[in-house]
Amino acid sequence: VHVLIRFGRWEKILQLQFPTDTILMLTRAATLRYARTLSYAALGEIRKAEIEALEFETLKCHSEALDRFQHNNSLKQILDVNTPMLLGEIAYRKGHVDDAFNQL
Repeated sequence: VHVLIRFGRWEKILQLQFPTDTILMLTRAATLRYARTLSYAALGEIRKAEIEALEFETLKCHSEALDRFQHNNSLKQILDVNTPMLLGEIAYRKGHVDDAFNQL
């Protein structure tokens, strides 16, 4: 997914399927929400980007995200890094450049 983000493959990202069990595959589901937020923002579909960002936050704040660790960090801590990027990208696409750069 991150390679698709890096190369701006927005339509391809929006075609990716979510796992059947989003809690079991919480990292994948949250990463897809993150990628979809960036995709919709880049394509100018700001309302859809905002909805995806809310879905990302819901997954990030799920109790399972606090219990899963990679190295010394919980999944929530890892996903917390993405939140300013999402908020900044949405703000930038709305034309709120100062707010966008303050987020980043």
